[in-house]
Amino acid sequence: MKGFAVALGTAIRHARKQSHLTLRDVELRSGGRFKPSAVGAYERGERDLSVERLVGLARVIGKPPQELVTDALHRVSPRTHEEVVIDLRQLSQEHGPAAVAVGEWSRMVQIRRRDFLGDVITLRAGDLDVLAGEAGIDAPSLLRTIEHAIVRVGPD
Repeated sequence: MKGFAVALGTAIRHARKQSHLTLRDVELRSGGRFKPSAVGAYERGERDLSVERLVGLARVIGKPPQELVTDALHRVSPRTHEEVVIDLRQLSQEHGPAAVAVGEWSRMVQIRRRDFLGDVITLRAGDLDVLAGEAGIDAPSLLRTIEHAIVRVGPD
């Protein structure tokens, strides 16, 4: 998943620069745990980054690790990281595994939101990745599968 590694590296570099840190600053703040050459390789997507190291690096940079991952996912697939408004009546007419997964997820969200009367639901950014994983496909394919039930993708 080279594209994700590059996107995560870009997100790390962006966050580091937002925090006004040089590669050397990161090394000093981390007590030498993160060498400039290693951080540079992460930022270029040339070196794999374990979850443990990502969490540690995010802490040094001063950003939540989930923010870095979300930024990277948005860079890889921006359309699947926007709000999606779905017409539940249209969705119920589809019986494939992706539509079933979206329908079940939507019912769960309605219960949590105590929104039992709505015919449409807004799924939040990133929900599609979770749903796609459950359906065993990627998020863009999931969008294509339920396309007939989508009212809107993105902000109002």
